[in-house]
Amino acid sequence: MKYAVFIAFALVMVPIWTALAWSSERWRSWILSLLVAAPMLGDRANIHFLSVEHYRGPDRGFEVTLADLLALSLMAAIALRRPGRIRFWPAGSFWALALWILAAVSLLDAPAPLLGTFTLFKWAKAWFLYWTVVNAVRSGVPLRSLWRGWMIVGVSMALYAFYQKYGQGIYRVPTFFDHSNTVPLFLNLGIPVLVAMGLGAPWLKTREALGTLLVALAMVLTVVMTFSRAGMTLSVIVLLGTVWIAYRKAPSRRVTVATLVVALGLIGGLALTGRSIVDRFLEAPEASHLAREEFNRAARAMASEHPLGVGVNQFSYVLTNDPHFSRHIVVMAAEKQKGVCHHVYWLTAAELGYLGLAIFCLLLLRLLGVAGWQALRRRGFEGLLQGALLLGMIALHLSGFLEWVFRITPIFHQFLITAGVSVGLASMARRPAGRPPESPVVPTA
Repeated sequence: MKYAVFIAFALVMVPIWTALAWSSERWRSWILSLLVAAPMLGDRANIHFLSVEHYRGPDRGFEVTLADLLALSLMAAIALRRPGRIRFWPAGSFWALALWILAAVSLLDAPAPLLGTFTLFKWAKAWFLYWTVVNAVRSGVPLRSLWRGWMIVGVSMALYAFYQKYGQGIYRVPTFFDHSNTVPLFLNLGIPVLVAMGLGAPWLKTREALGTLLVALAMVLTVVMTFSRAGMTLSVIVLLGTVWIAYRKAPSRRVTVATLVVALGLIGGLALTGRSIVDRFLEAPEASHLAREEFNRAARAMASEHPLGVGVNQFSYVLTNDPHFSRHIVVMAAEKQKGVCHHVYWLTAAELGYLGLAIFCLLLLRLLGVAGWQALRRRGFEGLLQGALLLGMIALHLSGFLEWVFRITPIFHQFLITAGVSVGLASMARRPAGRPPESPVVPTA
């Protein structure tokens, strides 16, 4: 029944959204805002076809999400309305294609090829999502869309986190996700964006700018309520780092006043939660660290013994079914279905070999390089925003040394949206440095 409902919803809504997006910039702006917000819903807004529910790898079926449907609608509208502004081969496409081809080749000798096709399907869809965001920005969809989308995320997740924490008594809140550790990786992409907009967006009124900063602080507090040690640390770093970039790129009275607001917010938050944060750092369970090390050791063994890896999305299957790689597992030995290596880089090496790891890193560096170069080259709000996008992506990739969550759909989609905004702004920009951007910063209702 749920499949029929989802298919009916898609068949009805995608043409409607496409027509609305084609008809006016206002609707394109709102659909992009919903696209930014949709990944926060996680499994509440997706459906799996041919699902393998018991599997504990990153992908368990041919997944279609609300973000996919919104991207399809927006992509069609942009292609029909602004074909002259389309960039068919945006930055990173070569390395993305190389990684996809290598992942497909890795399945030729994989023990469970069907599991790998789930990931190939997701990666192909994700590239089109990235393509859509790049070309939406290039075609003139205003940056207020990004602001509105992240404001929806910030308010929704903060309110839900408060309810879980104080209404349900949950110690480490997961908000809309399956695990609390996912929340910081998601929100740390948006915290610097909202701080940058609150500090420097010329189209935000003073009241809107102050509200934006308060929502960003609420997002930091939401991360604190997850009690993820790395997540909390990175949230504070991206927050303060964005303020520092604002002083370098777009100094103003607003930046000075807003910095005071941020400082008072951090001091107040620390006063309320400082004891709990210290306890979390001092009392973290040793078993968690030992389990990570066991899984990382297995991943290194797979990478060493398989030049092209064991196959994309195969790590959990191999670790569960091959005693050669699971013989060292002690802490998680009682688990019938083994999980995933908590280190996205070793996980990539295990599944795609060291060549796959190299291509993966080159893809990430290519996208980071766009934001980094634009942040260095441009002043004003555009340079500030590119610096904020860069900080968010760096925080995510640093988290990858402790988590594999980059591979789950909400985080993967949100990263590509972030990278798409950065690349879209940069690719418009064959204009002299310092010239203000045109349509992307025009306010819209």
